Amino acid sequence: MKLPLEGVPHVSLPMTAFLREFTEKEWEYGSYILLRLRPEFEFSSELLDPKEFSSGWPGWQRNGQVAIEPGRGARVTLSDTLVRAVAVDEGVTYRYSLEAYCEVPGTVLRLQINWHDASGRFITTSLEPRPCEPQWRTYVREMQPPAGATTGVVIVGGHGPQPVLVRSVSLRH
Repeated sequence: MKLPLEGVPHVSLPMTAFLREFTEKEWEYGSYILLRLRPEFEFSSELLDPKEFSSGWPGWQRNGQVAIEPGRGARVTLSDTLVRAVAVDEGVTYRYSLEAYCEVPGTVLRLQINWHDASGRFITTSLEPRPCEPQWRTYVREMQPPAGATTGVVIVGGHGPQPVLVRSVSLRH
């Protein structure tokens, strides 16, 4: 990407190289340009191990009758869920995503994290139900822990009786 900053005396070459490599143009008007980090460089620290999903979800608590389908994923519902606690920092924005498939039109999945304080006491929930499609798709929501939260309990589940097939989960900051 050619930046209007190139060749400007007070802009260093390393800064120009950084902007060219790690940002993309969001908006431009006359001599003004607004750049933002490219999505692949935002939320670059993963809190969950992606290898777990292909090896039966070890380390995840199973509630109800979660079915693990080798090569496909975990079949979850409202009452059949996978749960994993992770350490979080307040004031940090986290990107939670599920790669999911729903066989029945009208099925709803949920992007949910329950927040707890240092003593393990529940503070609140971040929850967003989403309609799920009969094709593999990644569903994403950004969440921020409330004041005092030190743990996020990641919930992998549907939001009703219809099953949701989930093959991967990500929580990044």
